[in-house]
Amino acid sequence: MRQSSTQVLWPFTQKVIQEINNLQFQIPKIDMHDPDDPEGSDLIWGLVTPELSLSEGEVLAISHYQGQYCATFLLIEAETGNTELQSETNIENKEQTARALAQAFVLYFSQSNSI
Repeated sequence: MRQSSTQVLWPFTQKVIQEINNLQFQIPKIDMHDPDDPEGSDLIWGLVTPELSLSEGEVLAISHYQGQYCATFLLIEAETGNTELQSETNIENKEQTARALAQAFVLYFSQSNSI
């Protein structure tokens, strides 16, 4: 993803990242949405798999549309597109919602990383 000095994460993404950090989980990679795409997704990587030819890893994608957020766990596939694992739409930009999503992220990726 292209990065620029004016590019920032969605406010809800920032809250989720802070809550993940509070849970002492090391996020391997974060990709910010394209600033030219008002509906673009921030990607919080929970699992990065550069050693696999078919998969780049798994992420929590957070997108924004008309004041609402959507969070989707995705498997990022190298050549065939992305596979949606689980999605939640119309998420409110609240601390308690960010905390619950961060807990789900840490639980999911703690289990994925231990396999």
